[in-house]
Amino acid sequence: MSINSRSSRPPNASLWHNINGTFAHYDSPAGAGGTGHFRPQGVCGASLHDGSMVPHPHAPATRFILFTAHKHARGAERTGAKKPKKAPHAGSAHEVNVFGNFPSYWDGKQSNDVVKGIDNWYPGTRSMKEFAAQGTRKGTQILDVLEINALFRQLGEIGRNHPRTISRLNFFAHGADDGTIWVSGKVTNDNVDFVDSKFSLSNQNMLDAEDTNRVYDPLKKAPLTAAEKAKSMKEDITITDVRQAFAADATVVVYACHSAVDDEYLGKLGKLFGSRIQGFKKMTVWNLKWNDKNQITERRFGLEDSPTLVNDFHQLTPDIDIKLTR
Repeated sequence: MSINSRSSRPPNASLWHNINGTFAHYDSPAGAGGTGHFRPQGVCGASLHDGSMVPHPHAPATRFILFTAHKHARGAERTGAKKPKKAPHAGSAHEVNVFGNFPSYWDGKQSNDVVKGIDNWYPGTRSMKEFAAQGTRKGTQILDVLEINALFRQLGEIGRNHPRTISRLNFFAHGADDGTIWVSGKVTNDNVDFVDSKFSLSNQNMLDAEDTNRVYDPLKKAPLTAAEKAKSMKEDITITDVRQAFAADATVVVYACHSAVDDEYLGKLGKLFGSRIQGFKKMTVWNLKWNDKNQITERRFGLEDSPTLVNDFHQLTPDIDIKLTR
């Protein structure tokens, strides 16, 4: 049937424009009428004036809405508009790198001074992060801790908000000769000084941490928004939340000198986290290369008395592996 054969077109109406000037065939729902009763597309049974102009998903008009949304999305890409960021680590397994607080005598020193003192050199936090950077996986979460409360508070918040998402925790710190792990200290020109026992994972501090009624205080210096800070202040984080952060097959690996000198101590630390734990009896060896300007051009790592050097800290094989008995 040709278009001209239809006789029900409203008088004085354009063949292709409705009363509002919209370009449309007059027999279509968006046209000027026709042989049937027409109204704007919308939810079946809705009032013409209720503001609800969303068509049924199967209606022909839906394609225009989809097209419009797609067009706006493409426009956002072209104009550089920021897309909403996905919440980090929400429900996804990931690694966590924990760094202790160890300001160093060598920080800011000239490279040639470091070369001269390398026989008595110990890594500070800056060097630990350089060490870790060569093996850090995509999506790894970084936690900087100044003292014990900060360590457990941050892990507990992960456990409270994103339970069972830590697949591996890499703990970069220093260990004392007796195997005790410290989260804070000071690197001198030839040693590491430990000042206050509150900065150590001593047997007593771990025993205190076992108390399920102990609450770890919110971090005062954490980079939180006002809303996050308000929420954090209301949360009573305990050791139960800390343990909830680790996946069932998670592993804690302690990268610290003497971290596996005492097997019993390391086992207690693993039990505190509620996770399998690994450590090193031997000292970690840093193999550094410089150019003629005394700039470090290569960092490789190994273990004492071993000829094997690696670029990624994950490739270092721990001496001790203690699996948690649940």
